[in-house]
Amino acid sequence: MPIDEVELSGGNLTSGIVRVGDTVRRPAGAWTPAVHALLLHLEKAGFEASPRVLGIDQRGREILTYIAGRVAWPWENFAPVATRDGLSKIAQIIHAYHAAVSSFVPPRDAKWSELCPRNGAEIICHNDFAPWNLIVGPSGSFTFIDWDLAAPGPRLSDLAYSARRGAGRRTLVASLRCLGRAAFGVAGCRRLARALRPRGTSRTRPSPRKAMGRFVERRPRRGA
Repeated sequence: MPIDEVELSGGNLTSGIVRVGDTVRRPAGAWTPAVHALLLHLEKAGFEASPRVLGIDQRGREILTYIAGRVAWPWENFAPVATRDGLSKIAQIIHAYHAAVSSFVPPRDAKWSELCPRNGAEIICHNDFAPWNLIVGPSGSFTFIDWDLAAPGPRLSDLAYSARRGAGRRTLVASLRCLGRAAFGVAGCRRLARALRPRGTSRTRPSPRKAMGRFVERRPRRGA
């Protein structure tokens, strides 16, 4: 007897994603084999904040474990997470991911998403550590889903993106402090904040993306 498919809603979902029992079925793409290799590496490395790969189904869709919980989006769902403890927990997860992925060797024929800019190839970044991809489990666990945008890039881009996407007007400073300090220490956190601080008029100051890019280019390289 076929298992019913339940279309998933909430967050910022790609169309065609359904739940089948304790699994999630998602449309596959050219990047799927590389992303599966990444997720398998994370599982072996003991990284717990990502779904597990279960293969490809008969319809060519990828099969991942279903993560029970609530999507931390829209803002009213994320606000309870945007506390000092919550942001610190997100920072620790991103830092743990960067440590785990540092030993990942991509397949020679790996194809990654072309949607995100690549200012360097320090590691394989998630590229979308945002509230709409954060599942808060019944026990309070945090899991990041939607790894389709993973691609080579500088680790700082994950942190800066997460700080900006996960921060409202009142929490950006706190988000920057928690995320930046976890990976680069106090000095790195201050430099990140300066890079994102608006300067001049709207016509003359650089966009946040350009400011983050300049920060990445000027930042001395260091390990995880």
